[in-house]
Amino acid sequence: MIRINDTLSIPENELEFRASRASGPGGQHVNKVSSRVVLRFDVRRSPSLDPAQKRRIERKLPTRITRE
Repeated sequence: MIRINDTLSIPENELEFRASRASGPGGQHVNKVSSRVVLRFDVRRSPSLDPAQKRRIERKLPTRITRE
């Protein structure tokens, strides 16, 4: 369970973490280690969020939300 604040927690099974190689400069370990993490969370289908919370997220983070 990931605690967001006093009234909201999101179960880990609603989150998908994926590690990959980051782009850009990285010193001697560049292109050798997975140093970027992508978090996927389905805002629209999450049972942890109420409709008002979903609307707020979509309104405040439109460039971070994809149609996937």
